[in-house]
Amino acid sequence: MNNAHVSLAVFDFGDNLSVVTDVIGISPTEGWIKGDAMPNHPTAKRNHSRWVLASPLPKTESVENHVLALVLVLEQRREELGELVRRYSCEIQCALYCEGATAGVQLSPELIGRVARLGLGIDFDLYYIAE
Repeated sequence: MNNAHVSLAVFDFGDNLSVVTDVIGISPTEGWIKGDAMPNHPTAKRNHSRWVLASPLPKTESVENHVLALVLVLEQRREELGELVRRYSCEIQCALYCEGATAGVQLSPELIGRVARLGLGIDFDLYYIAE
């Protein structure tokens, strides 16, 4: 079974997560500040700040469904998101954890256009998990 993790990520906003939250009007799913301790690695520190809004779908949904669900949320806040895109580095991040070497990602031209109209790029990472 594949697991997809899809989120809006905002970077380069300094050391206060609330500056992003205040602009977009949505609380992050998670976030951290440069220098924060990394979970499960007590001596490691975060090397950048990140504000994250994850797709609301279960991880077993397709990447395309996750991106669509996130786009639907972001289109409701198009003006606010535009302000974030102007001020900070923003992108949709997709990580797909695959239990085989045959998984892939496909996005429809319509969905790609909707993402582009929001001013966002998409980053894809595929991880193959040995059976």
